[in-house]
Amino acid sequence: MEKKKSFWEGCKNTVQALRTLDFALGKIESFLVFTFLAILILAEVAGSILREVYQSNLAWIEQLLKYVVIWIGMLGASLATQSKEHISIEIVSRFSGKRIQRILSVFLPCIAAIIVFFLARASWNYIQGDRRNYLIKAGQSGYLTLENISLYKCPEESNTKRESFALVSGQAMGYIEWLHEGIAFPQEKNPYPLVYLEKEIQGLLAYRRSLSRWNIDWLHAQWEKQWKEEASQAWNNQGKALWQEKGEKAILKEDRIEWQTRWMAEKWRKEGKSQCNDAWQQEGQKEWEQIKAESDMDEKEFQEEWEYQWTKKVWEDFWSKEMASAWKEEAGAQECFYKAWQKRWVQEQWQEKWSKSWKKIYNNHSAIYFQPGHCPYCSQKLIGEPWKIPRWFFLIILPLGLGIISFRFFLHSLEAIFLPETGEEALKS
Repeated sequence: MEKKKSFWEGCKNTVQALRTLDFALGKIESFLVFTFLAILILAEVAGSILREVYQSNLAWIEQLLKYVVIWIGMLGASLATQSKEHISIEIVSRFSGKRIQRILSVFLPCIAAIIVFFLARASWNYIQGDRRNYLIKAGQSGYLTLENISLYKCPEESNTKRESFALVSGQAMGYIEWLHEGIAFPQEKNPYPLVYLEKEIQGLLAYRRSLSRWNIDWLHAQWEKQWKEEASQAWNNQGKALWQEKGEKAILKEDRIEWQTRWMAEKWRKEGKSQCNDAWQQEGQKEWEQIKAESDMDEKEFQEEWEYQWTKKVWEDFWSKEMASAWKEEAGAQECFYKAWQKRWVQEQWQEKWSKSWKKIYNNHSAIYFQPGHCPYCSQKLIGEPWKIPRWFFLIILPLGLGIISFRFFLHSLEAIFLPETGEEALKS
C-alpha cells in the first residue's frame, strides 16, 4: 500500500513539474504572440505610408507577413490548447455522467495528442525536404528575398572559394540526407533515384576536395607576401649566428634522420628507380630464368626480393658514401640545420603572432556588411546582393507548434488521471 501511495505521489510530482514547464512555455508564447502582432500592425502601417505618401512599395513585406500570420496562428492555437479553450465537440460529455466524463477526459486528449503528433511529424518531414532542396539548389530556390536590404561581401578569390566550398558542402549534405532517407526507408517515396544520388555525391565531394585548399592557398600567398621576408631576416639575425657558434652540434638527431630520409627519397626519384629497373632488365630477369623451375617464389615475389638486395648492395657500395659527401662537402649539414631551425621558428611565430593575424584577417575578409564600401583587408570594392532567407526557417513553427500542442493534450490526459481536481474545476467553469 505504501509503495502504491509513493508511486502515485511521484506521478503527481512529475505532472506538476510538466505543468510548470508548460506554464513557462506559455509565457514565452504569449510574448512571441504580442511581438508578432506588433510587427504585423507596424508592417501594415509602414506599407500603407510607403504606398500612399512615397509611392514606393516593399514587395517582400507582404510575403513576410504571411509567415508572421502562420506564427501567430500556431502560437495562438498552442495557447488555446494550454487553457483548454481549443475547438472541441462536447455534446457527448455534456450529457454524460461524471464517470463517463472522467473516462472521456483521459482518452480524448490522449487520442488528440497522438493525431497531432503525427501531424507534427508530417510537417517536420515536409520542412526537412524543403531544407534539403534548398541545400541541393545551393540556395537558389526556396527562399524569401528582402529586395531592399543588400548584403555586401568581398569578391577576392580566396573568399569566393570559401563561399563555394560552403555551398558545395551543403549540396553534398542535402544529397547524402536524401540517400540516407532512401536506404533507411525504402518504402517511402524519394524524389531522386539512389543511383543518381550516389553519382551526384561523388561529383560534389570531388569538387569539394578541389576547393578545400582555399585556406592553404591563402597561407601560401601570405607567406610569399610577408612572412617569407620575416623568416629570412630572422635567419640572418639569429639562425646564422647559432650555426657559426655550434656547427653540427646544434643539429638534433631527429633532424638529421629527416634530412637523410629526404636525401634518399630524392636520390631514388632522380636516379635510383630507373637504375634499379635497368638492372632488373639486364641481370635480374636472367637470374630468374635460371632458377624459376626450382624456386618456390613466383616472378613478382622474386623481383621484389632481388630489387631489395640490389638496393641494399648499391647503398653499401655507393649511396652511403655519396650521402656522407653531401652532408660534409655539399653543405648538407647546414641545409639540415637551416630547414629544422626555420620549421621551429615558423611554429613559434604561428603560435605567438601569425595565427592571431590569420583569424583577424579571416574575420574581416569573410565579414558581411550592410553598407557598400571596400574590403578592409584587400581594398577591393564590396559586391552586394539582396538578402535571402530560407523558407524552411519561417516554417519551423509548424512542427514546433504542433509538437507543443501534442504535449499539452498529453498533459491534459495525465492531469485527468493524477490530478482529477483540475479537470473537475475545468468542467464546472
